[in-house]
Amino acid sequence: MAPLATFHLFTQLPPELRDMIWDLNLKSLKAQIIHARKLKELSKVQKGRYRFRYKVPPILQACRESRRRAQRLYEPSFSSARRGHGRKHPREYVWFNFDKDIVEINSSDMSSRMPQANRIKHLRILELIPRDKRLSNWDERSTIDAEFWNKCRQLGQFIHLERLHIFTTVFEHMGREIKVHQMLQSKSKCCVRIFDAFIGWSRDAYGFRSIKWTEDWHCFGRLKWDFAAMALGVDTPLPKADEPIELPKTDHLFDDC
Repeated sequence: MAPLATFHLFTQLPPELRDMIWDLNLKSLKAQIIHARKLKELSKVQKGRYRFRYKVPPILQACRESRRRAQRLYEPSFSSARRGHGRKHPREYVWFNFDKDIVEINSSDMSSRMPQANRIKHLRILELIPRDKRLSNWDERSTIDAEFWNKCRQLGQFIHLERLHIFTTVFEHMGREIKVHQMLQSKSKCCVRIFDAFIGWSRDAYGFRSIKWTEDWHCFGRLKWDFAAMALGVDTPLPKADEPIELPKTDHLFDDC
């Protein structure tokens, strides 16, 4: 047996051991946030196109062996042509892990269908709720403009969505329960219960919320949304049927204010 002081080059290790090391590295990778921005439709080719801002995970660029192991989780996604089709205009794509990574999009860019939206499981939306709207009369559709409801209907394309993070600057009526009826209209009657997620804010006065989908989003079925303070790492357990929901305590948020 070789002494412990002997240093073995990584390339000289057995292939099985190298694969285990790469797999451990994959498990330690955090979810990356991919920001999607809709491009201006200057031509028919650019219609419905998105530009994605992201960083390629280093393990995909380390070597051929690490890339092979990483491709079990990451795959080229959201492919779109730059200006046209053909060799002179190669297609862009994003290395994306649908089980972990998060797509972030502005609410103003939700007017068209996003590529591979049916596979996205984690989504962030910025400013979905109009900042100039109050939340006290959400039971009445007239209090929210039509543009807001149209954006909500665009969520129907994410049929496998598991978690949705909404970032908004509206934080009135914190900790108050809000019920919204007919938020999404479809052939199947939709009943949505929303619990106010404005249970804290950071120093930059932005509210953070996290929505956990408890049932399949397909066909706009009956949904229950469980909100938590995502920015603080708080996650409430899923309530049972007809069980009152207790929001996380957030008194400590204002200790330093």
